[in-house]
Amino acid sequence: MVFAAHQSKASQRSRDPQILPATTSHRDRLAAFAKRLTGQRDAFELKKYQTELRRERAQEEREKALRKKKQRRFTITSVVRNRPSQAFWAMHVEALNWSEMELRAYAAAIQLSPHSLRKWRDQLAASEVTIDWRAIFTPPPVRPLALVLGTLSPNAA
Repeated sequence: MVFAAHQSKASQRSRDPQILPATTSHRDRLAAFAKRLTGQRDAFELKKYQTELRRERAQEEREKALRKKKQRRFTITSVVRNRPSQAFWAMHVEALNWSEMELRAYAAAIQLSPHSLRKWRDQLAASEVTIDWRAIFTPPPVRPLALVLGTLSPNAA
C-alpha cells in the first residue's frame, strides 16, 4: 500500500508541472512558489528586488571591509607608548640591511613574520621619524655603588 502511494506521487510529479522534483534547489522552489502565489509579474518584481538587495548588501560589506582596513593602517609616530615596538622593528630592519640577507631568509632565521618585517621596513623607509633603538634597548651606564652612597668622591670615579 505504501509502495503504491509512493508510485502515485512520483507519477503525479512527472505529469503535474506545479509539483517540483525533489532535486531542485531552495531558491528554485521559492521562485516557483512565488510564481504560483503572486503571478509572473510579481515574481519578476520580487526577483528584481532581491537581486538589488543582494547588490546593496555586497556593496555595504565591501565598504565595511574598507573602513576596517583603514582603521588597521598604522603609521610610525612619536608616541611614547609605541617606542619599544618601533625600536624592536627598527633594530631588526637595520640588522636585515646590514646582513645583506633576503627578507624571507632573515625572517625565517630570527623566527619573525616576513609580512610584518616587510611592512615595518617599508614604513621605516617612508617615515621621517628616526628611531634610535640603541637608546631604548641599551641600559644607562651603571654608577659605582660607593658614588651612589656618597662614600667615594666624584673625582675618584
